[in-house]
Amino acid sequence: MITSLLTALSCTMPVPQGPNVLFFDDTFANGTWSTSHIVVGPGTASATSAQVQVGNPAPALRVTHTIAGGGVWTTVWATHLMNGAVHDPAANGAVGHVDFWLDYRSAINQRVYATIAQGNHVYISPVATWLTGTIGPVWRTRGPDTLAAGDFIELLPDGSYVYSNHPDFTTTGAPLGFGFTTGNTGAGTSTLACDFDNFRVGLNGVASAAAARPGSPPNPDVFRPVGGHGPVIGTTWSTALDHSTFLPNATLDFVAFAFAPVNQTTPYGTLLGAPIAAGYGVVAGQPFTLTVPNASTLLGATFHLQAGAGDPAQSAFQLTNALDVTIGTY
Repeated sequence: MITSLLTALSCTMPVPQGPNVLFFDDTFANGTWSTSHIVVGPGTASATSAQVQVGNPAPALRVTHTIAGGGVWTTVWATHLMNGAVHDPAANGAVGHVDFWLDYRSAINQRVYATIAQGNHVYISPVATWLTGTIGPVWRTRGPDTLAAGDFIELLPDGSYVYSNHPDFTTTGAPLGFGFTTGNTGAGTSTLACDFDNFRVGLNGVASAAAARPGSPPNPDVFRPVGGHGPVIGTTWSTALDHSTFLPNATLDFVAFAFAPVNQTTPYGTLLGAPIAAGYGVVAGQPFTLTVPNASTLLGATFHLQAGAGDPAQSAFQLTNALDVTIGTY
């Protein structure tokens, strides 16, 4: 898989800083949240949200749904977004996953979804969804739910879903807004309220890595990532050999991709990765530069690189240390 996605290039790009952000609200001051709603069915319905002087501890956000179904089943979906909970992946780094928490209490049964807004699209999570239940004055906590982009689906303005549409957590994605969506269905006339508190969303980047492994017996430990970091999605990433003491008259360097670590003695040093899926060669001392696709599905993927060099004048060929690599957001 890695060999089909990483292509040798000769350019470099800046590395974005991966996010480690927590959005939190336990006061819900009026004006700090935005509520919008859609109605599905022939009846009428509305939704509001406002600060109330109860909570875990007080204050909290009270969400109220009003339905006038006229004897026909009607559904209201209300999306509540924290105005200050916005992350721009293009400016501040791709997102690996989202951790979601929310406290709630309710005397009625209300459906709740973790929600992301991006551009004009609203995405709800069928993974992080629950019914509040008629628990009365008892406060309960939902979470943490750890959610990737694929754990969200698009909620359309007509109340239908597009299961194949997901938010874009990569550096090409538009700013992400965070909140939750509530829903109720009724055929008669009803006013349904539920209280929420301690809204928390954590954005957790995935750390990249490129750890040197010399093997046993050890190979020369001279193969390093340029800049000292591992590969980051949406960037190019380079590695190079240090020839100051290692085959200083070498004319060719090469690097090989492997999918699993091994430790096998050969006449040229210890082989540290197998099976070898592909390899590239460059003039000795030049960097190996690879493009990393801007795809969140690669986050956390691991592979192994090992380099070597040849000095034809001395009939010398030698392997180096391996790099055990993890693709991340920073």
